[in-house]
Amino acid sequence: MKKIMALLCFVFAFVPAQKLFAQQFSLGAGWAYHFYVSHSGSDAKTSVAPGLSLDFEASIPMSDAIAIATGASFTGVAGYHFGGNSSVNLGEIFFDVPVRAKFNIPLPGRVKMGVFAGPVLSVNLVSIDAHASNTINNYEAYPNLRRFDILLGAGVSVDIIDHIRAIAGFDYGLLDRNAKAGEWLHRGQLKVGVQYIF
Repeated sequence: MKKIMALLCFVFAFVPAQKLFAQQFSLGAGWAYHFYVSHSGSDAKTSVAPGLSLDFEASIPMSDAIAIATGASFTGVAGYHFGGNSSVNLGEIFFDVPVRAKFNIPLPGRVKMGVFAGPVLSVNLVSIDAHASNTINNYEAYPNLRRFDILLGAGVSVDIIDHIRAIAGFDYGLLDRNAKAGEWLHRGQLKVGVQYIF
């Protein structure tokens, strides 16, 4: 809990300080699609879960073509667990801090396009399995499960008009969320959303 609080304090102290430098802020919401890949020996399983995200971004221009973007994102995920067992429903909430390089692509008219890439620091705040009879905290049931992850990803954005941005990106977790020997668990996320630019 102390690590989570320290990370939150850092982010909420860091983001307002950027107002002195950032020329653009955006706030948005979108659809998230999470992929879970687990390995146990030679056995591999993949599960998917849909979700929603809320995103805040501050963009710091380095030049007309390049900017550094950071911010915060909350993503809630709810879907069936591994193997498609309909009696087990996985629910997770993630707090992400992206740090990305953005490259602007000039287009004629008012439309602006960009591509971005970089790491995402991620903390899993909640992980539960909702059964028909009860709800299980996965961190109590599976002590080897890890909360922290570093994802690496890329995506594209299109500013349709001065204040509306459509964005899509994919991130893949580099760290193993399962500390148990001989087993691995990695997460990927596909996010598509709309942001309002201040």
